Amino acid sequence: LLGCLEEFSITRMLPEELSEYGFDAPQARVTVRTAAGKGFSFSMGNEAVSGSSVYIKSGDDIMLTSTAMTSQLTGSLAAYRAKDVLEVDPTCIRSIEYFVNGERTLSLSNTDYHDWSMSFPFSAPARKVVLNELIAKLSGLVIAGYVDSTSDVADTGLSSPAGSMVLTDENGVTQTLDFGLISDTLQFVRIGGEADVVELYASDLDFSDLTPEGVVYIAPLDIPVDQVQSLNIQADGINDTLTLERGADGVTATLNGNTIDYANEFVSIFFKCITLNADGYDSNPAPSSGCVATCSVTTTDGKVVSLSLYLRDADTLYMY
Repeated sequence: LLGCLEEFSITRMLPEELSEYGFDAPQARVTVRTAAGKGFSFSMGNEAVSGSSVYIKSGDDIMLTSTAMTSQLTGSLAAYRAKDVLEVDPTCIRSIEYFVNGERTLSLSNTDYHDWSMSFPFSAPARKVVLNELIAKLSGLVIAGYVDSTSDVADTGLSSPAGSMVLTDENGVTQTLDFGLISDTLQFVRIGGEADVVELYASDLDFSDLTPEGVVYIAPLDIPVDQVQSLNIQADGINDTLTLERGADGVTATLNGNTIDYANEFVSIFFKCITLNADGYDSNPAPSSGCVATCSVTTTDGKVVSLSLYLRDADTLYMY
């Protein structure tokens, strides 16, 4: 647009104004003000019969200019809109708050973009994969259309958003995304001010994993196998100890003193232990019976990490 105005040239001056020049209902009115305070303005009328020229009026001057000079002046508002959805820097988002129907459901934060934690509705580590996929999804959002009039926000569902997301980056920039109605394949989203509404593809806005259960990641025994010295499992009245010995010829595994296959037997048992992770949180636990199993890992530096399992109901266990 600026380049067009800087190169704006007149091809011919006309002696008088005629009605067919179209200045009673011009295609565009343009006003330019410079940093020095000077103002310039002109109206853009109809195209000339040839189709290659446009009538221009500035003050009392009537002129003709090439249609190439005015091509940037008659486009839609969307042509001048920023195409990025995010105002925050997606590479350094430090906190996310998520609301459903006006109620906060999640508060998440991280320290180095890879160390996510949840502080609401309870405190717990968060799944890196889920959160990093969310950031990647937000970074790739594409604006499908603009809503240039939001005088009736009820039409967009943004008077009472179905969902909202508040993002803050390490520079302190905060942005709120409000999610409104879905129309066919598009969803109305407010990405800034009250009238800053766009249409995004609804398929890109699936946040079904953004729940406490979907985000929480508490896996006490998720320890790299190269840091494991021994594994003790007590269940059903049986006490089993698996031990690793590392030597020049590789790793040897034993079960209660008897050699077992490391790659197939030990690793399969250890994998079941490290994948024991929480599916939710109970603020008022009430175990129905005593401990049903205990798994303890002793690391190569002598640290012991233990996990005890208690019956919660017929289908679930408490993790301590």
